[in-house]
Amino acid sequence: MRVPFAMMWPDQIAPRAKYDDPVSALDIMPTVLAAANAKMIQERVLDGVDLLPYLNGEIDFPPHKILFWRNGPNWAVRDGNWKLFAAEGNYWLFDLAVDIGERTNLANLNMKVCQRLKNEHDQWNAKMMPPLWEPRGSIPFKLDGVNLKWHY
Repeated sequence: MRVPFAMMWPDQIAPRAKYDDPVSALDIMPTVLAAANAKMIQERVLDGVDLLPYLNGEIDFPPHKILFWRNGPNWAVRDGNWKLFAAEGNYWLFDLAVDIGERTNLANLNMKVCQRLKNEHDQWNAKMMPPLWEPRGSIPFKLDGVNLKWHY
C-alpha cells in the first residue's frame, strides 16, 4: 500500500519534482481525463481526483484526507499519518510520522484511533459494491505471528 509512483509530462510537471502526499491508483483516470480535456458524464462519480493541480502547485493541501484499500477480507485505512490494517479479526495501527517501516503496532495503545478508523472504513465500505469476482488465489504470510492470506 506504499508504492512509488512516477509521472512525466513536459511543460506541465516540473522535471525531477517530488510530491510527498499520498495518492491512489484511482487518481490515474481522473488525471488522464483532465489532461486530455475529456468531458465526463455529470452523473458519473470517480473515486479518484485529478492530480495535476496538486503536482504543479496550484493546490497546496493533500488530495485525500483519507484513503481506503481492501483485499479480500483484509482492509486498510490511511488518515494523515495513521494507518490501520485489519485482517483475520486482528488490527495493526501505525503512526507513519515516526514509524514509516510499520514495525510497532500501536493498536492496543490507541483503541480510540482504531475504532475511529474502523468506523471510517465501515462507512466507506457500505457504499462500495461487492467485488465482481472472487480472488484467484492467496499467498500465506505471517504478521506478528498471525497467519494471514494476501488475495490476488
